[in-house]
Amino acid sequence: MSSSSNHKSPSQDNSDPSTVAGSARDAGEESQASQEADLGADDYQKELEELRSEAIEHKDRYLRQLAELDNMRKRHDKERSDLRKFGAESLVKDILPVLDGFEKVEVGPQGSNEDDALRTGLILLKKNLFDVLAKHGLKAIDAENADFDPNFHQAIQRVEKDDLDHEIVLQVFAKGYLLNDRLIRPAMVSVGVPKDSSDS
Repeated sequence: MSSSSNHKSPSQDNSDPSTVAGSARDAGEESQASQEADLGADDYQKELEELRSEAIEHKDRYLRQLAELDNMRKRHDKERSDLRKFGAESLVKDILPVLDGFEKVEVGPQGSNEDDALRTGLILLKKNLFDVLAKHGLKAIDAENADFDPNFHQAIQRVEKDDLDHEIVLQVFAKGYLLNDRLIRPAMVSVGVPKDSSDS
């Protein structure tokens, strides 16, 4: 047998250099692709966080604007309601002295039959006028013999009394009025106050 058959060619003993280089290149490309994939995932996560933050910011802004619109609507409704309730307040205040005049006629002394007929007519006219104003929210303050309340009563006279232990309205000089539960004029009253024990 020939000796050449016992020896392998160099190409069989050693790997092909081009194959080794190709394998190294492939490994390098895979490593780079893996790094790029990691960087891409980080960028995606960062972008996702930014989008989430922007979404939260837009939601907060929307909710604030919605609250502002709701507050604006409530203010508008209140202003419209107040205008409806109190738009005629100045006119009603101007009419109160007329009611005061009718009150004086009602409590005044009786005279002749002719005077009494006129008085009765004026009292009826006063009642009709007050009924009209009451439909628009006018209400008289019932102050006679009531506990003195500075929120509704204006004391123009103070009288000391031995039999009192707190301040009380003794006399009403001019009625007070509310318009839709808002005070437009306090009652002008005389107030009875407990007598100071130090004076005795």
